[in-house]
Amino acid sequence: MSAETHYHEVALLNPEGKERLYQEAVEEIKNHLGEMEKGIIVPRMATVVAVLMHKMPHYFWCGFYFS
Repeated sequence: MSAETHYHEVALLNPEGKERLYQEAVEEIKNHLGEMEKGIIVPRMATVVAVLMHKMPHYFWCGFYFS
């Protein structure tokens, strides 16, 4: 699936297609986080958000709230 995928195309994916999207996102996140220095939380969280926003074109918002 390309970065140009639109919401309506993702919404039409079957469960297996959506599962594949999530698996690809998890693998990419693992690869990026494995290359980053441990213990620096904010850049690691930003990486997770960036990958999810790129891989999941149907996401309107993705992020973390701190309390």
